[in-house]
Amino acid sequence: MKKRGPNRKVWNPNFNPVRSAVFALRFTGNKTIIQLQNYSALQELKTGRVSIDNFQVLVGLVGTSKRLAKAGIGPEVLEACELAQKAMGAIEAAKGVATEEQIQSVVEVFDWHQAQLEAASQTEYAAACSPYCELIPD
Repeated sequence: MKKRGPNRKVWNPNFNPVRSAVFALRFTGNKTIIQLQNYSALQELKTGRVSIDNFQVLVGLVGTSKRLAKAGIGPEVLEACELAQKAMGAIEAAKGVATEEQIQSVVEVFDWHQAQLEAASQTEYAAACSPYCELIPD
């Protein structure tokens, strides 16, 4: 009889639960760096081509906005997030080349995200963006 080993789960390699928990605890409310990254990634997307690093920033922007909406902060953005996620998948398949419709769907989520930033508390925002942000050691 053959021994059956444990069933192993495959986790998203980009998600680190320990880093997320530490980030949520250490978040001081300074959203300026995250906002600057979002602005620069959006400006690059508006040119029609986006790099891999800025693509990851935009994925984090859409994901954070969706998590905030599911937490009750601006739930009307969920539909726009779904469209933006489809657009991001198409942009990824096209190796960073975006059409005008795809750019517009991401810009719409960006506008909603700015409103959500104003409405969210520090801990709510930290919990929402922690899977997408890297913890920078002091």
